[in-house]
Amino acid sequence: MLDDFFGRRVLPILQGKYQDWGDARTLGRRLLKTDILPDVGYRVAGVWHDESWQEIPLSRVGSALFREDDALFFKSEFSNQELGVTYVHRDNFDPMDAKLSGNLVVQRRIRPHAFFDQFGSGRMATLRITTIKPAGRPTQYAAAYIRFGSNIDGTGEVGAISQIRASVINDDGELEEGAALANWHKVRSHPASGETFAGKVIPEFRAAVKTCVQLHERFPHVGVVGWDVGINDRNQIELMEWNTAHPDIKFSEATEGPCFSEFGWESLGQNQKSGRAVILRKPSGNAGFAIAGADWDALGFRRGRRHS
Repeated sequence: MLDDFFGRRVLPILQGKYQDWGDARTLGRRLLKTDILPDVGYRVAGVWHDESWQEIPLSRVGSALFREDDALFFKSEFSNQELGVTYVHRDNFDPMDAKLSGNLVVQRRIRPHAFFDQFGSGRMATLRITTIKPAGRPTQYAAAYIRFGSNIDGTGEVGAISQIRASVINDDGELEEGAALANWHKVRSHPASGETFAGKVIPEFRAAVKTCVQLHERFPHVGVVGWDVGINDRNQIELMEWNTAHPDIKFSEATEGPCFSEFGWESLGQNQKSGRAVILRKPSGNAGFAIAGADWDALGFRRGRRHS
């Protein structure tokens, strides 16, 4: 499915008036009824709160938030990717800092599972799991991929320009042999560590999928969610973010798709004047998808294996 069609036609119908609710980061724990978000505090309407929503006096904000960590993430509501995210060390924290204004969530850094050490960035890799909630039917797992930091910017962070994405090709969490840089260039090994992706199995993958399916059942108001989860050094699942405004299916659809054909999304594009459905069809054979100027099949990725 073409990304523009999904974003402009399908997503507004699936999400309705709740499309942006995943970006209301201060409400995540309450809406999903879970404590697997690494929240340690919040700032709402100019007032600081701890993770239990007890107000913190201004003189004690620093000691309350940084009681267990030397540095924390401050994430503004209704922001995405790196936008609105500030990483602050306790020595530099000022509760009156203008960069920390507005409603925001404070989160601790997740310590990654030892599995991710082989890929060299030293940062938490993000596992994106996409779940679908068809009307009147149970939530289903649809697709997954993992994002590593490439370290091309020297930070090791998983950012928009420094990411490497590798598809998950089966229900055990096995990775595709090829991964893609931010420019969609194919690589078979991590550029920093040299470690190959083929045959690597993400730890606790089935548990992560089960967790995301359960969480989606608690918020059936939206039809699709892109869950960003991490596996920590204690083999536990931690939820970094849940994306309802921009679930971003294009990578999974390009590399392992069609992932969503059973849901009939193509028929949601309706020509209001003629009353005819606008159907977008996948090219036949191995023609592939043109994504960001790159023919994915021509790059050598084997599409659709998880669904074969």
